Order: sequence, then structure tokens, then C-alpha cells
Amino acid sequence: MAHQKTWSGQVLSISEKPIINVNEARKVLGKDYEQLSDEHLMGAIVSLSKIANYFLDNIKVPENHKVCGTIGV
Repeated sequence: MAHQKTWSGQVLSISEKPIINVNEARKVLGKDYEQLSDEHLMGAIVSLSKIANYFLDNIKVPENHKVCGTIGV
């Protein structure tokens, strides 16, 4: 699995290729972030990817909602 179920507040290494690269991020962010180094920008991408994966893994669906692919509900 590419992401973990726990978040320790640390920037952890990611085993998957990030969804966006540094050049694409620079285009999206614009001139306000020109001074940010490639290393810092990639660190932010990886950190935000980890946080997003953590929250997606821990979304709680209310019991009264149907979820695609469930059997016998």
C-alpha cells in the first residue's frame, strides 16, 4: 500500500510517483512561489499527498449511506 493509516506529523517518504511534478506545481502556484527551491516544493507536494491519503483512508461513511460495491447491506 502506498500510504499508511497513521500520521506521526513527520514528512515520510512516499513510494509512489507524486501526482504532480515540480514544474507543474510551479505553473499552478505562479510567480508568488518562484523563490521556493525545487526541494522545498517537492517536500510540500509529498507532505500534502501524505495528508490527503491519510484523510481519504479515514473517511467515515455514515451507516445509513449506501457504498458502491457493498454486498448484503
